[in-house]
Amino acid sequence: MKKIVAGMLASAVAALFVVSATPGCSSSVDCSANKCSADPAPTDASKKECEAEKAGACGAEYNTAGSCVNGKVTCGSDNKTDTASALKAIGDCATEIKAYSDCKAKNAGGDAGK
Repeated sequence: MKKIVAGMLASAVAALFVVSATPGCSSSVDCSANKCSADPAPTDASKKECEAEKAGACGAEYNTAGSCVNGKVTCGSDNKTDTASALKAIGDCATEIKAYSDCKAKNAGGDAGK
């Protein structure tokens, strides 16, 4: 059961951040791309939410955390996000994710990133 919950957590966090950062151009999160080609395409709603996060009060922290996670997640042989690498990325990027989370909490009364 713990493994299933961990996998679901990894998927949720990865889904939040695992979108392609434009390679070689910037560290900005690309809201309309996937890192792994066989992952489900981002929905219009998720792209809109991502763009709102980037433009919001915590946009810098969102981009930093997203770029950190994206840079560490790998694709499996099935060209889908590798859950183990996503879990490791979450741990490796804990400082960046916490900074984003703290920013969101601090700005909850304002636009909270939207």
